[in-house]
Amino acid sequence: MFNRRAIEDIKTWCQQNKRKPLVIRGARQVGKTTAVRLAAEQLSVKVIEINLERHTELEPLFQRYKLDELLFNFSLMSGEQITRDSNIILFLDEAQATPSAYPCLRYFSEDMPGLAVILSGSLLDQALNDIKLPTPVGRIEPYYMGPLTFEEFLLAIGETKALQTIEMLQVNNMRLVPDSVHDELMAFVRRYTLTGGMPGCIQLGMDSHFN
Repeated sequence: MFNRRAIEDIKTWCQQNKRKPLVIRGARQVGKTTAVRLAAEQLSVKVIEINLERHTELEPLFQRYKLDELLFNFSLMSGEQITRDSNIILFLDEAQATPSAYPCLRYFSEDMPGLAVILSGSLLDQALNDIKLPTPVGRIEPYYMGPLTFEEFLLAIGETKALQTIEMLQVNNMRLVPDSVHDELMAFVRRYTLTGGMPGCIQLGMDSHFN
C-alpha cells in the first residue's frame, strides 16, 4: 500500500464538523477505493461499501430521493444497521452504473449531514454527460485523484534520498546540478514514466526491481 496525499485529504474531510458528500473522480486503477479504505482504517472508522455496478436495482430509489429506503437497503446489503447519524463512511462506488445517485447527494447533504458519504466512479463524468441530470451545486465536495505524483512514486519505492535532493534543489532554486545527480534523478523519471504513476504498474516494477 502506497502513502498517498489523497488518504490525508479524505481523513481531513471526514473529520470536518460541517462536511458535504465527497465526490471522488479519477481514472480506473489509480487507487480511489484503496485510499478510502486506508483513510477509514487510519481513523478507526468502519467503511460500508456499496458497489452500485452490482446493485443497479437501486436506481429508482435514487431517482425518487428515497433516502430512508436507501439506508434500509444499504443495511440489508452490508449486514450493518445504518442510520442518519451512524459513525461510518458510506462509500458508494462505481456510481456511473447508477447515475441518479449523483444528484441524490444534495438530499444526503441537506437531510443527513451527520452521515459521511463518499461517491466515486471512474466513468462518472461520461455517464453524466450521456444522461442530463441536475448537479447538486454547493452540496458536494469535489475531489480529483490521479496517478501517483513523482514525489509519491519516490516514497513508494523507498528513494527518500532522491526526494530530499529534489526538495533541496527547489528550496535553493538551483538550475544547474552536477551531472551525476542529474543522471540519477533522470533514471527515476524514466522509471516513473514507464509506470505512468499507476499503483499496479509501480508494484510490478518493484517486484521485478524494474528489470
